[in-house]
Amino acid sequence: AQVWGPRRQRGVAMGACPPCALRGNSSTLLKAEDEEAENLSIGLPHMTVMVVGVRGMLTTSLPKGKERWIYCTVKPASWEGNLVHTTGWKNDVNDPVWHEEAVFQEYSIDDSIEFTLWDADENKESMVLGVAEISSFEYDPHGFNGELLVRDHGSKIIGHMEVRVKIGTGDYPEGLSQEFAVAVTNPRRRPLGLAYDPMDGAALYICSIKSGIIQAYNKTANPHMQVLPGYFIVRVNDCSGNSKEMLKAIRRYSELEIVVRRPQEMHATLHAQGQDRLGMDFPQKPVGQALLISRVSDIREVGQTAELPATTDWNDQCPERPILAGDRIVAVDGERGKASVLLKKIKSMAKLKRRFDVTFVRPAGMNKLAGAME
Repeated sequence: AQVWGPRRQRGVAMGACPPCALRGNSSTLLKAEDEEAENLSIGLPHMTVMVVGVRGMLTTSLPKGKERWIYCTVKPASWEGNLVHTTGWKNDVNDPVWHEEAVFQEYSIDDSIEFTLWDADENKESMVLGVAEISSFEYDPHGFNGELLVRDHGSKIIGHMEVRVKIGTGDYPEGLSQEFAVAVTNPRRRPLGLAYDPMDGAALYICSIKSGIIQAYNKTANPHMQVLPGYFIVRVNDCSGNSKEMLKAIRRYSELEIVVRRPQEMHATLHAQGQDRLGMDFPQKPVGQALLISRVSDIREVGQTAELPATTDWNDQCPERPILAGDRIVAVDGERGKASVLLKKIKSMAKLKRRFDVTFVRPAGMNKLAGAME
C-alpha cells in the first residue's frame, strides 16, 4: 500500500471519548448492520472500514510514561479538515487491538483511505506517531483484508496496521493466503532471474529479482500472486525442507511448481550487556539484505545467571514472538540495509549496552523451518 509519513505535530486531541465516530459535531458511530445507505451524490454504496489493530510497534517510536493513550483516526482522502472517524483510546499498550468499524456514506470513487496513529497524554494533547494509506485501486471493488505499513514523519517503518475494507453489503474478503504456487515451464533451463540466499538450509530466501522467467510472470500475475524480494521458496516440485535440493530441482527440471511463502515480519526489543551477551550467532561473512541468525542460546544452556543473554531474555519474556535460529534480521531500530551493516550496528549497540529494536522475518505461519541450521 502507498504509505506516507507526516511531520510530528502537537494539537488538541479529538476528545477522550468511547469508541465513536467524530465527524464535525457528530458523535454517532454508524454500525455495519445499519440499513444499506447509498451515496446519493455519486451513486456509490457505503464503504465499511474496520481498524483491527497495530502490531510490532518499535518501542523507540513510542513516548515514555504510563499515562498515555493510543488511538487511530480514519478518513477518506477527500474529507476536509478535522472530519474523521476515531477509534477508542487504548491506555499503556504498545500493540493496541480495536476491531472497530466505521461506515462512510460520503466518499469519492478514487479516494484513498488515510489511517493516522496518535499518542495522547494526560492533558489530552495528541501527537502523530505514524500514518498508513491504502489506495482505491487496492480496495475497490473487491475490498481489502491485510496489513499496511505504518511510517513515521521520516518515512521509517514503525509498525504494521491490520485493516479491512468492504464496499456495500456482504462480508469482508478473505485475507491473503500464506503461500501460493507458481507454475513455470522452462525447457531450455534458463535462469529464473532470482537471487537466492539458501544459508538457512531449509528454504530459499529471495534477495532480488532481475530479468528472467519470474520477472515476466510478475508482469501478468495478479498483484497478490507476484513473487517479490523477501519471500521464501519452500517447495520445488516434490522437494522441500532442503535448500540445496531445491536449487538442484530448479536447474534440473523443465516443468516446475514453485511454492512461495510470504514473510511474517516481527519485532523484538533487545538489551545486551556486551557483545558476548547477545544470545545469538551469525554467519562470519553475512551477505544480502537480511542478516541470518544461525544459532540462538536456549535458556537451558544458560542456566541460572543474574543476566540472561538478550535474545534468551526476550524469548523467555515473549514466548509468543520468539527469535529463532533461521530467522533473518532485516532492520535495526527501523533502519534497513546490507546484512554486514546490520551486524555492525547490532554489535555496536551491544558493546554500548544500549537497548535496540530488531525487525526479523521468517516464512509466514512457520515457527521453525524444518531442517533449518542443522
